[in-house]
Amino acid sequence: MRILVNFFLVLFTFSIFMFSDAFALSIFKDNSKIIYCQDGECSLDEWIDVVKRDLNDLETNRTASQYVQDIVRYLLTFITIIAVFYIIYAWFKILTSAWSDDEITKSKTTIVSVLVWIVIIWLSYAIVTWIIWVVTS
Repeated sequence: MRILVNFFLVLFTFSIFMFSDAFALSIFKDNSKIIYCQDGECSLDEWIDVVKRDLNDLETNRTASQYVQDIVRYLLTFITIIAVFYIIYAWFKILTSAWSDDEITKSKTTIVSVLVWIVIIWLSYAIVTWIIWVVTS
């Protein structure tokens, strides 16, 4: 019985969203005015100019290497966040080790090695970015 009630609640919620969107679109739909058609000039170039003007600060003239550099930067940031959580985990192991010398030594080694690897990956990224900048300019 509970599954049946949940099913109908989901179905009801889904139908509300579907019909409200369709209803709103039918009321507010106005095809009489096209934004990029001004002064009788309706061309693709005019539309592209309108879109570019409305994009504000979005960069449209970027090379593929710049996109790859952004992706690598985001991945390095993600790896750094994971490393920070790993350091927190190692610190928690130090706190809960009951002062066992082996556990403390392992955790300290983990913290130091994670910090060293964070520095290495960010320095390597900076060096490669600098080399790309020197070569391209």
